[in-house]
Amino acid sequence: MVLVLIVVIKFAEIFLGMSVAALFGLLGGMGLTLVLVFKDIIANWFGCGVIYMDNLFREGEWVCLNDGKIVDADVEEIGLRSTKFRNFDKTVSIVPNAVIASAVVKNWSRMYKRRVKYNFKIDGISAAKMEQLLDGIRNILSKDPDVH
Repeated sequence: MVLVLIVVIKFAEIFLGMSVAALFGLLGGMGLTLVLVFKDIIANWFGCGVIYMDNLFREGEWVCLNDGKIVDADVEEIGLRSTKFRNFDKTVSIVPNAVIASAVVKNWSRMYKRRVKYNFKIDGISAAKMEQLLDGIRNILSKDPDVH
């Protein structure tokens, strides 16, 4: 490998009239340009790898990225460059995989149970009536086999 590199450098010096420093400068500039051009593409490929290796989500699951700031939807398709999400209003969001790899992913589909929390504002009711109402709600929930 080193021998091939030396031969290429000597060929450039002799036939192209370039010095070794100019050749290395040219190759370094080309390398830097290519890295800058393909930076996003490479980041998205690594993001796709992170999605599959860490098993963040699969197609058909409901996920939330950064507490819904990026997306809160069902995964429709995972691609090399981006992932398509189907929002609840039936629109499609396409998010680059590099963004997903650096986001906080909350996978709602992998929950064992769900918490439901309601707040009711009730004015003008006595404490005894409120206790009676709460006992009735607790009784209904305790009899339901689907409530944990």
